Amino acid sequence: MPGLLLIKNNQQIESELNQSEIDTNKKQFESRLASYIRDVWEQNKRAKIDVEQRFLKSLRQRSGEYDPAKLAMIRLTEGSEIFSMLTYIKCVAAEAWLAEAYSPVRGKSWSLAATPIPELPSDVINKINHRVFEQIYIATQAYQDETGLIVTPEEFNELAQLHTEELKEKIVKAIETEAKKSIDRMSKKIDDQLTEGGFEESFSDVRTDLVTFGTGLLKGPTPRRKTDELKHIQSPTGEWEIGYSDEVLVEYDRLSPFDAYPEDDAVDIQDGNFIEYMRMSQDDFGDCLGMKGYNDKYIQTILEESKYGNSSTRLPIDQERANVEGRQGNIGNTKRINIINFWGSVPGSLLLEWGMDGSQIPNPNLNYNVNAWLVDGTEYVVKSVLNVTRTRPYSKICFEKIPGSFWGKSLPEVVRDDQDMCNGTARAIQNNEAFSSLPMSQIDISKLVDGSNSTKLWAGRTFQTDTKGMNAGKAVEFYQPPSVVLQLLAVFEKFSRSMDEKSGIPAFVHGAANSGSIANTASGFSMFISMAGKIIANLIQHIDKKGVATIIKRTYNYNMIYDKDNSIKGDANVVVRGSSSLVVKEQEEIRKAEFMRDTNNPTDLQIMGVEGRKELLRDRINSINSLDAIKIIPDDPIQFFPMITKGNVPQETLTTRDVAGNPAGGVEANQFKEVSERGGI
Repeated sequence: MPGLLLIKNNQQIESELNQSEIDTNKKQFESRLASYIRDVWEQNKRAKIDVEQRFLKSLRQRSGEYDPAKLAMIRLTEGSEIFSMLTYIKCVAAEAWLAEAYSPVRGKSWSLAATPIPELPSDVINKINHRVFEQIYIATQAYQDETGLIVTPEEFNELAQLHTEELKEKIVKAIETEAKKSIDRMSKKIDDQLTEGGFEESFSDVRTDLVTFGTGLLKGPTPRRKTDELKHIQSPTGEWEIGYSDEVLVEYDRLSPFDAYPEDDAVDIQDGNFIEYMRMSQDDFGDCLGMKGYNDKYIQTILEESKYGNSSTRLPIDQERANVEGRQGNIGNTKRINIINFWGSVPGSLLLEWGMDGSQIPNPNLNYNVNAWLVDGTEYVVKSVLNVTRTRPYSKICFEKIPGSFWGKSLPEVVRDDQDMCNGTARAIQNNEAFSSLPMSQIDISKLVDGSNSTKLWAGRTFQTDTKGMNAGKAVEFYQPPSVVLQLLAVFEKFSRSMDEKSGIPAFVHGAANSGSIANTASGFSMFISMAGKIIANLIQHIDKKGVATIIKRTYNYNMIYDKDNSIKGDANVVVRGSSSLVVKEQEEIRKAEFMRDTNNPTDLQIMGVEGRKELLRDRINSINSLDAIKIIPDDPIQFFPMITKGNVPQETLTTRDVAGNPAGGVEANQFKEVSERGGI
């Protein structure tokens, strides 16, 4: 408003100057951190140039496209451009095979198992011990009520000493029971997280990358705020209203090999400085507001600046990649926000200058594991937190591992030479068919009458010729080029069979042979694996070990650290069961069921007895995850005292002690010992 003058006192002016100096210094420190991350980004990007060309070549080969240089050479001959799609068929067959191996019908390929000696909280162990000794006390009271004899504290302790082994077994079983309950709850929690977090869909995409590029990368668990999930909420008046969730859930994503940038000499995902290049929508980027470790001020600034698109951060390979992947148009004209997601070591002094809490950086001369987000094309580090677990949320699996290399060898690379030979043969077959299908003509234009058109031929045409002088012979001659298609087909078949051997995917896998329903049963699928060779079998084991197990272990650790429900927590190991072992397990369960059915007769029951049958039942129940054998078939209780018939009090008495604590009489002591020994399980 005109005429008004804002007046500030000296203290306000000084405060604003100090704040301006702080903001300037902080901006300088953030620029130093941004510069450090960008240097790593440029190094990793340069180290991947050759790898990116390998990816493009494999993707073109799978899609049935020639490389631009190869296509230009073919077009110089004006011949056939046919591409034999054998690589595509092999890739699809390999993916279908892996999908069959990890089909939900065959059950989960993982489980959680308690460690041999599960570690439980001390309060739980104390409760278990109290419950076991309580059984001795109850047995003692029952004995005293029935016999009228008094059991002294000393005698009670001696009785406990005599049954030490029984007590130990009881405690171990109780601990195992408690641990199993916790692990079962944790397993259900993880299974629910995988389902809601999109694991199956991402895992399927990763298997496609694994086959096509030789390397598959699966990311997760990644906590994300979900604000767009539709929910039905009941109001205090009882009416149902529409609302949206606002909670942090974990998700699992496929990381494209094009967007992963390890260090030049890195072999594993945990080696060196690793960068994921993320392309986030404005909505996803805005969901980071308010989350721990993020700078809300910078997020708001980036959202404002990216309203009209951000075309200054295109990568050199982006357009070529988009063309091969079938995404046309100007890829730079987008409103997506490009993030350099940095995982690696940063000097402690730099982190302190940036503003990180000094209690987190005890020694500024050391490097610390950090996860930081730098918005590409800017100086804004919108996130910087310590990686407290010292592991990165990525799993890497390779189709064919190359020792000493981060990237694996893809199926297209394995069969590339054979694919090139089949392509060349297919082009030759098409060219030869074109030439040999119609006769070739030769016209001597010197014999034709002036003005006769010799460039067109049709059935029944007459040529006017002039045979003056020595110009004799036919003016028009025809000849048939020979067909060599059969020989070329033999060459094609030879290299096609070579592709079967090198890829480990026989022709019958994708329907070239009459395989019938070979994979519909456990025994058939086992034969299926044996016939196909060892390449896919080894690949499945590698996926289990490097893919599934690491994802489940990270999710387990995430829940142990961040989940507030202590009832799901326990000491557990991740157990992975590949498809081959699942088949063996199915066959074993079939044999067990047959054995139980065959031995369910009076003769066999007399031989094995009730205890033997009980063990068989326990084993069958334990194979069903939803049942607890301990609840269905409980163990027999420890008999600390002999069975007492009501009204019939035994004549024996418990051992009494003299002043020195020794047995008062040998006969009574022997009687107590005999009673205790008879009270065992």
